[in-house]
Amino acid sequence: MRHVLPILCLGALCALLPAPGSRAAVDPEKNNAAIKRGVEFLKKAAFQDTTHGIGAAALAGLAMLEAELPANDPVILAIAKGVRETGLGETKTYNLALGILFLDKLNDSRDVPLIQVLGARLLVGQNNFGGWSYSCGEAIPAAEQLRLAGALKPIGTGLHPEAQKILRSGRRNLGGGVGEGMMMGGDDNSNTQFAIVGTWVAQRRGVPASAAINAIDNRFLRTQSPVDHGWGYNVGTGGSSTPAMTCAGLLGLAVGKANDEARKSGKKLVGEGNPDKPRKVKDDDAFFNPPGKDEKPKEETDETDEEMEEDEDKQKKKPPTVRDMAIDRALLALGRVIGSKAPGGDVPQGGHWGGTGDLYFVWSLERVAVAYGLQTIGDVDWYDWGVKRLLPAQQADGSWGGSHGPAVETAFAVLFLKKSNLVSDLTRQIDGKVKDPGAGELRGSRGGPIAIAAMGRKIDVNTEGPPDPKNPEAARVRGPSEADRIANGLIARQTDAKWEAKLKAARENKGGQWTAGLAQSIPFLSEKRSIMAREALADRLVRMNSETLARLMKDRDAELRRAACLAAAMKDDRTLTLDLIERVTDIDDIVVRAARASLKAMFNKDFGPPTGANDDRKRIALDEWKSWYTIDGPKN
Repeated sequence: MRHVLPILCLGALCALLPAPGSRAAVDPEKNNAAIKRGVEFLKKAAFQDTTHGIGAAALAGLAMLEAELPANDPVILAIAKGVRETGLGETKTYNLALGILFLDKLNDSRDVPLIQVLGARLLVGQNNFGGWSYSCGEAIPAAEQLRLAGALKPIGTGLHPEAQKILRSGRRNLGGGVGEGMMMGGDDNSNTQFAIVGTWVAQRRGVPASAAINAIDNRFLRTQSPVDHGWGYNVGTGGSSTPAMTCAGLLGLAVGKANDEARKSGKKLVGEGNPDKPRKVKDDDAFFNPPGKDEKPKEETDETDEEMEEDEDKQKKKPPTVRDMAIDRALLALGRVIGSKAPGGDVPQGGHWGGTGDLYFVWSLERVAVAYGLQTIGDVDWYDWGVKRLLPAQQADGSWGGSHGPAVETAFAVLFLKKSNLVSDLTRQIDGKVKDPGAGELRGSRGGPIAIAAMGRKIDVNTEGPPDPKNPEAARVRGPSEADRIANGLIARQTDAKWEAKLKAARENKGGQWTAGLAQSIPFLSEKRSIMAREALADRLVRMNSETLARLMKDRDAELRRAACLAAAMKDDRTLTLDLIERVTDIDDIVVRAARASLKAMFNKDFGPPTGANDDRKRIALDEWKSWYTIDGPKN
């Protein structure tokens, strides 16, 4: 049955590595003209959609302020009036976050108490799993809004008593498990993405948010997909990852990383005790500690080449944390999205929920790139990528179209074109500490990215030799596993001849480390090499016995599950029929297709499910396969 493999591989998904992106310079005149036309449209359309509160208008105002429209422009003044008046009764997550962002950008010290109240409500809305749903509490009665209007007077420094009252009365116990989090009310990563930025900016204005940021960090560390390394709209419901939600996950890990960097340097978040002074436009660093009265500020100087090389060497010696590896893998996932191109086209299309019309993703991508200080993602110039899709899509009236309405979509586009950074203080904490993994600069490996098996366990890349049996931590992982090293060797940039020799070794050598390393490398390989690696993996598994293949069909790695399904057909091992049938409901389509194709090749039957089937259709196919098995299936 060895001839089955080429047939089964025809429909396999191919994990694409991004091709080198265009480095062509963006035309600043065309860019500025597009921004100006977008702003003119927003000035007329900012209040077009008030159905769901002040959020859309606040987003439009934020975009116009980022595009340098003066704060005393009549439309900005009108938006500010609306946010100040309706914000007193606001409890919706999107609106709270966007109100905070708009008022922070407006930078009027009189708004600090309102920002703190909105920030406190946002924190109260965070659930036990570090996420947010659409609402952050019950509606605010009109009488309470009237009382707040008189009570929210500037008090100087510190947290306003009204914000303190909200936190004391409504703060939830953060950090619970998945089950607890989901019971809190159907959170999602879209609301959470906006809440992350709103929380960060609120702590800049004096709201204590360290616990909330830790919960955000834990949420995304726990829920990254082990298959495509992204995140989906919901947590724990089995949904596929999407580009925009993968950006949400990267933002969550960014605030966690910045929080850690502050902690390491002994500095505090604003909300943990630093004076709450109205920030200067050029000095909004939440971790900034001003020099003493007689102390002169240190002057910034450019690093020499030698100093930069020394810093890089020090960085390479540091063991990558679980968060670092999660960030690297997610950036590679984004690189595959913006690196994929439409057949015969010059402009990358972006894939599922990252296509030409998805400006929500475009802005999400921009926020991630500027927050991390990246010029490229997946070796693709992300800004050039976005400009090539945005400028041709602008309408005659200066707007952009899309599912969120022209005002919101135009705000997304303007914010992207301006390279808006709403968290520049966060960027300063992590700038230079994260590299573009698509450019081959991941920590801990000269040849390629750290392999996926390392997720969830501590790695010390400096430890050489076997562990000391007298060491109480001898049982802990001492360094990258041999499987990691094998995967890195396959991922490294090299000639076809060298790569094929390594692939042959991975196909033929004995030992589980070769199986694991080969499987781990596949998502990071080019289309041609990933096909060859998948064939090699299936060839390896043909040598496994039935018990091993049954176990591998339940492995957390989708590539191993897929290859085990193919190997069962290649061996014509009918004792695994029920195991194959169970795989038609697998969460990953590559596994579903392999199971279906294997069953069809072995029995000349086909009950589905079709490619891309939803859960209901998969269950129908499962019932049909089981019914066939009960009546006509192989009798063991």
